[in-house]
Amino acid sequence: MIPDDTSKRSRLLGFARATRDNYIPRIAGSVSSLMLSQEVSPDTRSAPTSLPKDATIALFPSYSTVRPAHHDANDLTYHVNVKGWLLCPGLMTRKNRLIISLARQLTRISSNQTANQEAVVGLAHAKQDVYDESDVESIVSDTSETSSTRLSPKSSSSSSTIGPNSTNTTTAPPDVLRNRLNGFIARSIPYTELTITLGSHSPDPNLNLVTKTVTTDANGNFDVCVECHYKPSAVRVAASIDETVFSYEDIMLIENSGVGLISDIDDTVKLTGVIGDKRELMRSLLLNDVSSWNIPGVIKWYTKLYGSNLGKLTFHYVSNSPWQLFPTIKEYFHQANLPPGSVHLKQYTGNIIASLMEPSSSKKKMTLYKIVGDFPNKRFICVGDSGEVDMEAYADLAKQYPSRILAIYIRVVKGSLSDVDDSRVLEEMKRIVKVMEEQEDFEDPPQEEEQTKDLIDLDSDLKSKPSPMIPKKPQQLRGNQLSRKPPLPTRPMSPSTDSSPPPPPPPPRRATTASSLSSQAPPLAPLSSTPSQTTTDLVTQALQNIYPADTYYELEEMDKRGAAWLTRVVEAKRLLRGTHTEIRFFTDNDSDLLEHTSKLISKYI
Repeated sequence: MIPDDTSKRSRLLGFARATRDNYIPRIAGSVSSLMLSQEVSPDTRSAPTSLPKDATIALFPSYSTVRPAHHDANDLTYHVNVKGWLLCPGLMTRKNRLIISLARQLTRISSNQTANQEAVVGLAHAKQDVYDESDVESIVSDTSETSSTRLSPKSSSSSSTIGPNSTNTTTAPPDVLRNRLNGFIARSIPYTELTITLGSHSPDPNLNLVTKTVTTDANGNFDVCVECHYKPSAVRVAASIDETVFSYEDIMLIENSGVGLISDIDDTVKLTGVIGDKRELMRSLLLNDVSSWNIPGVIKWYTKLYGSNLGKLTFHYVSNSPWQLFPTIKEYFHQANLPPGSVHLKQYTGNIIASLMEPSSSKKKMTLYKIVGDFPNKRFICVGDSGEVDMEAYADLAKQYPSRILAIYIRVVKGSLSDVDDSRVLEEMKRIVKVMEEQEDFEDPPQEEEQTKDLIDLDSDLKSKPSPMIPKKPQQLRGNQLSRKPPLPTRPMSPSTDSSPPPPPPPPRRATTASSLSSQAPPLAPLSSTPSQTTTDLVTQALQNIYPADTYYELEEMDKRGAAWLTRVVEAKRLLRGTHTEIRFFTDNDSDLLEHTSKLISKYI
């Protein structure tokens, strides 16, 4: 017989396991339908007549440019980019409680795999809430918190302000998790008119300050460029229906000269682990202290570059992270003492997992093109990592702007290059880059495409085509030149085996010298002119230096990731042909990184 106390303990443990294995997955499975039922169609939304008392305007750091006016070169025009988000705190609705529960489930060290998968599915449908003047009635009761509890940015115990001036205080892990989820469960305020005012460096009281109105979109975001003819100092954004809701931001004026450094954030300056497990990423992002995200080598590199080129080297941070994470990113930048610069994140799509892990190369490319296009007299250095498609994005940028991108630096993320051995694949990648830089005639000459087009023309009549050229015969095989050439033999053609059109008529029977034939014959294309053959040859040779195998396919089976990276490097170098842009892969312990970059920058500063 089992004692009563042991039996009760067993029943309690069984109940806890059943709750963990069944209750959480059921919640995650039903969260999608619950979230979809609470969505509001964009067509039915209207501009609010009033704003909640805790509404906030979050301004994101961008840059401003100065250019000569079109009519007068001495008259300068300042272009001020203003970007931000109008929001208010999220309510403790059933949906938001589920989001917090699912995030906690996913960040537990030892938890059920089925529950984790269900939590991922649930977080994938965590749509952004939208403010409605009647949504105060949607507050639900909970046994652990009062029904009026809100995720207020003004509550230091449960959350933090969503905005550029916010800082997260050190709190217990549950509060840290809620703080960092604050932006995802906040409510956007759509279709609201805002008034933007540009301040002036000049103390002239008679100066008319430039103002402009803008309306937030369906997600509460706004992005506008405001022009003025005086040097601006700061920007003020206020709600037109309630001027007590406003925000200030200093203007970052960047000259159209010198060198700019475009840097990725995740796994480049901040240890995120995008290529790792979803649970590890979520645990690091939502629970770990920001000091654990440091990448000392890159931070030291950036800090020394900024200190030695103060005011002449500008920084632009581009990432696929959503703007909802900006307060946390800003806190990390402050802790790591990274150089100040403009920040360019992406708009939240309503999927927390996808926003954190899935790359958005098209959106990132648009941002890169805008940065380089806004500074036509500026050179750039691009820094990314091997965890995403940074190399391809930067190579495409360099192809679009030849001689504008000085170098592409790719930080090697551990475990991202090979399924077997990162170090050996890295050495072969460096060797490929060096070999391809030394091959001046690696690609076809520019006229090759036009020659091929002239030689093959399927739209023209065969009778109008010129006679085929007779190749030049080697000297050792030549005989006595005949005064009259014999007729060419006719090759019989079988309709059943060959359906090609009949050959063109033979050339006229006349004496033809070898010199005249050699002058008319087209040049022979080299074997390396075929891109696929060249890529395969280079990759196969690199793989054979690593693994003992005879064919490319055997090597690819041994290390698919390594083969893919070697192919990507070859294609990237091919794309960069003629752009004067170099590629360099580096690890965190590279000692000559600062010296190499400083030499590049010193040519233009």
